[in-house]
Amino acid sequence: MKMQMDEKYDQIAKFLAGELSESEQSTLMDWVMSDAQNQKFFEEMVAVWNGLTSEVDVSKTSFESAEKSWKGLDLSHKSQRSTKRLYRVITIAAACLVLLFGLLTQFLFTPNQKNHLVQEFARSSDESLVEIVLDDSSLVSLNEDSKLLFENEKQRRVATLVGEAFFEVATDSLKPFEVQTSKGIIRVLGTSFNVDASTEDALSVAVFEGSVQFTSNKDEEVSIVLEKDETLHYSLDSGAIQVEKRSIQNQLSWKTGRLVFDDLPLNLVILDMENYFGVDIEFDNSLLGACKFTGSFQRPSLDEISETLDFVMGVRLVQKDSIWHISGQGCTNE
Repeated sequence: MKMQMDEKYDQIAKFLAGELSESEQSTLMDWVMSDAQNQKFFEEMVAVWNGLTSEVDVSKTSFESAEKSWKGLDLSHKSQRSTKRLYRVITIAAACLVLLFGLLTQFLFTPNQKNHLVQEFARSSDESLVEIVLDDSSLVSLNEDSKLLFENEKQRRVATLVGEAFFEVATDSLKPFEVQTSKGIIRVLGTSFNVDASTEDALSVAVFEGSVQFTSNKDEEVSIVLEKDETLHYSLDSGAIQVEKRSIQNQLSWKTGRLVFDDLPLNLVILDMENYFGVDIEFDNSLLGACKFTGSFQRPSLDEISETLDFVMGVRLVQKDSIWHISGQGCTNE
């Protein structure tokens, strides 16, 4: 049992530090959602990571006990930075667990203590899209192979996301809404936005209404506010942030099944196609990227769009191995 809990300390610390792969995140969330005690344990670890345990009196004795437990672990295979992060989590978490039994009755029966509803949602690749109503009346649509855990706490609302989801957040100025991912945290008061954390090394956030604040888990100083029609692309490896402002309706194509291109450069058309179909597309002629295209499609196939591009612009899409290549002479609409 001790070995299992040590492994969970390790996994949760890596999740919060953005060091778990997508499959490891999914496995961890399955464990969290499988049992009420697992959920509570995960809550405590998240609270520790975010520095929200100030109400707990962590004694010196508790820290010494935690340190002994820490020294008994074989962490020689871990990176120095991961080890330091995990040491911080295990040290404080162990102190919290020492006090957990004594606080359990107070937790369950005292109104001032954290005692809130936890909602769990998951969507597999073979399940149809369903709009979810959260406890605070916010609306969420989950993409395929995505999971969400929502906690409506006393002073804030927290959604832990693995995968991709679209949020329409109910306004509550007294209780900010947070979406926590392995790459960073998105904070809002009331807005609609899309979060794609489905890849291991990148995150994108598109704002449809209102504004949101993104903060990196890797570096809290990396923080930026996004306004309506802005999309953030964040690289976990390099820490680079790119923000673009353009029509973002295609960011929801996974939800609506609709792709709309209004006099859009072909390089941006290709980006939306890559996201929608989950493929890689490369230009054989880089000059094609500036050519403009207008068209709309409802639940299209890749062949349908390819045939349209060929007819309208004289460009062709051909698959070679796992890569699609787009070729042509150029454009006449410059």
